[in-house]
This record gives sequence, structure tokens and C-alpha cells, in this order.
Amino acid sequence: MTKVLVADDDPVTVLLLTKTLADWGYEVVQAEDGKQAWEALIHDKSIRLVIVDWRMPELDGIQLCQKLKADSERFYYVVMLTSNTGTDNLVKSIEAGADDFISKPFFPEELRVRLRAGVRILEQESKLQFFANHDELTGIYNRRMILSQLEKEWQRSERENIRLMVLLMDLDKFKSVNDQYGHDIGDRMLQHFCDIVSRCIRPYDVVGRYGGEEFLVIMPLSMDADWHHAAERVLTSVAETPLVTQEFGELHVTVSIGQAEKNSSCLRLENLIDRADQAMYAAKYRGGNRLVAFDDLEERT
Repeated sequence: MTKVLVADDDPVTVLLLTKTLADWGYEVVQAEDGKQAWEALIHDKSIRLVIVDWRMPELDGIQLCQKLKADSERFYYVVMLTSNTGTDNLVKSIEAGADDFISKPFFPEELRVRLRAGVRILEQESKLQFFANHDELTGIYNRRMILSQLEKEWQRSERENIRLMVLLMDLDKFKSVNDQYGHDIGDRMLQHFCDIVSRCIRPYDVVGRYGGEEFLVIMPLSMDADWHHAAERVLTSVAETPLVTQEFGELHVTVSIGQAEKNSSCLRLENLIDRADQAMYAAKYRGGNRLVAFDDLEERT
């Protein structure tokens, strides 16, 4: 059920809109003015469809539109509802960030058509946003997004002095899978692997596709046992859970995992990734299907 925020200081208008929208199958959230509307939108991130009156106390419709337009992390579809008519007012509301403009008193069927258009635009925007941030094949974060998430966790670790670890994973001898069985099977193997990883890591860990068959897992607030158990689960599950195909039966693959932790000698985010990379290549050099921590490499050195 799509949520709609209705912001208007006229209780009669709010009552009429609420009943009308509810009859059409929308879930309505009410606000008496722009300030209350803004607070509701901050509290409930699922609201992206907004009907706002132009003239309201505290924060009027134009000011609210400007605040919503300035929110670069979210896209809202805003319908300005007002008794102000004329081209100048239409232009002013659109320039402020409104997406549509309806004059009072409104015609229900006209509003219904405008809202349907808004819902379609929001659905398309959600799809575009998903594919901008996610790997199209596996559905997990793409390289740009996983590095963006790592940057945020790095900064949080700096501010709050909390532990941060990463795992860099690479499927062993994956080229032979593509060469022997074809790229379609290779793609299915990558999807299969990502499903396993997503089940093995903690709910607040983040995984993304770092390269072709390389995957990065961000593990904030990790204790030694946390990351080790999660990595071992991935290692074991990948080795023991074959991809079942109609063409070739059960296909097995293994993974090499390198781990690194942010510490006083790790001064930059790039150092953290590089250390995980070194540990991962050490795992591959030792035969693959194993886990290596960068700290163990340093101790050996």
C-alpha cells in the first residue's frame, strides 16, 4: 500500500483528502503544517508521495518543497495543492521543487490521475536507483556503492573509535568454470555464491561485488570471533554447497578469503583494502579454499 503524506492546515481539506485517498487504496499520513510534514518524512523514510498546501504556518508549501529538493539522498514526488492560480504561481511551485500543481477546489478524478502518474514515476526512479547502486547480475552492491559504504564505515570508526574489518573474497579457478561450462553457468555460479555469502554474514554486514569474481564484505563492530566464524561459514558453505545444473549436474567451487582490520598502522581506507588483498592472494598462493588474516602475514614476516 502506497503511503501519501497530506500536509494542510485546513482540517476540512485534510479530512476530505484522507477519505478520498483511503477509498483509492492509499495509506494516509496527516500533517497540520510544513514543519510537522518535514518531521514525518524524516521519521518515516517509506513516504515518498506528498500532497502539500501552499499556505501553511511554520513552514509553507514552497519552503517544504525546497527542503525536499535539497535532500539529495531521497526522491519525493510532490503535488502542490493551492487556491493560488495562474502561470506565475505554477512556475514558482515547480521551481521550488514541486512535481505537479492542482488548484483548489480540486476535482477528485484529476487528483487521482496525477497521483497515479506520481506513483509510476516513483516506481521507475526506484528501479533506476537500484541499478545505480547494485550489481545487475547478483543483486548485491556494485563496486561504487560498496566503496561508498566502506568510506562511511571508515568515518564512523574514526568518530566513535570502533572496530572495522573487511573480507576480500575471490572464487578459486573461476576462469575454468567459464571456459569449461560457458559464461551462463559462470553467471549462475556467481549468483549462487552471493546467495551463500548473504546467508552466512551478519545482518548488519555489507557485501558488494568488488571486481569480476572478487567480493568485498564490510564488517563493522566486529570482534575476532565474529568475523572468523562468518568467514569460516562462507568457506565451508561454498565448498559444500554445489551449484545444481540440469546441463552438468552438481558443480563445485571454492573461495579464497583475505581479512584485514583497521588499526593504528592502517592510516587510509586504501591501506585496509590493500591488506585484505594481500591476505587473499596469500590464501590463493597456498592452494585456495582457505582463510588468511593480514595480521598473520605480518607476524610471519
